[in-house]
Amino acid sequence: MITFLVVALVAGSLLLAAVGFLLTARDRQPGGLFRAAAWLLWATMAVQAVIVFVAARGGPKLSEPITFFGYLVASLVVMPFALRVATAEESRWSGAVIAVAALAMAAMAGRLQFLWSSAGG
Repeated sequence: MITFLVVALVAGSLLLAAVGFLLTARDRQPGGLFRAAAWLLWATMAVQAVIVFVAARGGPKLSEPITFFGYLVASLVVMPFALRVATAEESRWSGAVIAVAALAMAAMAGRLQFLWSSAGG
């Protein structure tokens, strides 16, 4: 895994979550820029996933490959699902839905990095 991307993912996820909760607290719906930031975060995770998938084929032997790839798949599914839910029923809570997904992505990125580094990668 590329450490810089992990740091960017975690920092971006936490920032997106903070903004999402702030929008919810201020009774505002998230706008297009907020949703674009969420998609950018997802795209960063997708790039990391492709890199990791290629590296895992010839790289370090993962001690928990099922757990690792489960986190990898979940990290790619959670944000599009949250954006779909937030867009289907737009309300002040849409920001909170995306914020929770961003927190989940931050946790999964950190866990993926831990599993990868414990394998010697």
